[in-house]
Amino acid sequence: MTARNIASLKQAKLELEKYDVKVECASLDVTVEESVKQAVAEAISAFGRIDIVIAAAGKPVHTFESKHSICISEYFAKIRP
Repeated sequence: MTARNIASLKQAKLELEKYDVKVECASLDVTVEESVKQAVAEAISAFGRIDIVIAAAGKPVHTFESKHSICISEYFAKIRP
């Protein structure tokens, strides 16, 4: 799980671990390309691969894509081994 502030994820992590779910938390700001790369690297390191990405950044996708040179879906397509 990711968020700009990982402290906010700690309760959700504890709840999920009660059900024997492996959970890792990472800091991520989708408006910063290096932050996206770091979160992806951490996820691959922890789990070996990424099967699915669910993005809920609270901003319309067209705002992000028009403001930044990287398109998240294209980025994830490029890292697939």
